[in-house]
Amino acid sequence: MDAQEIYKEEKYIFDISDSIPFARLRSNLNYFRSPTRTTAYWINFPRHGDLLADTYQRPVIHVSNLITNTYLPLSHGPNTNPPIFLVFLEGENHYNAFKCIYPAPVISPGWFKWRSEIAKGWENIIQIHREEWAQRFPQEPPGSPVVIDLAPQIVATTQ
Repeated sequence: MDAQEIYKEEKYIFDISDSIPFARLRSNLNYFRSPTRTTAYWINFPRHGDLLADTYQRPVIHVSNLITNTYLPLSHGPNTNPPIFLVFLEGENHYNAFKCIYPAPVISPGWFKWRSEIAKGWENIIQIHREEWAQRFPQEPPGSPVVIDLAPQIVATTQ
């Protein structure tokens, strides 16, 4: 990690640190005992998604009630490493592996700001997965009317 230019950028480190010293973030990424007995070793989203993707040199897809993003490596070019797919919904944590085409939501805005020249190829690689996301989870255009059916349910009864 320390050899990568992005980790020498004070502004980047400040943006992702969330008041956590960078040495602590590095330590958290190197903590492999399971299960952890404390949340002190957890990665925080959305701030640390790019860092996780860069460390493991693969896309990280995060889906929750609050955040849905694809994080891509910042300082490594495209490869064939499968993504880390994290789903946090309604108090349940799910971890899924995909071998072929998997759905990938919008790319994290921070990636466009901090990516290196070599990492730019990820945008094209991830596009087929973005299309899969759009197909599975179509978005209504902003300002579209919301239709709510308030008609009472018709219940059939037999006499």
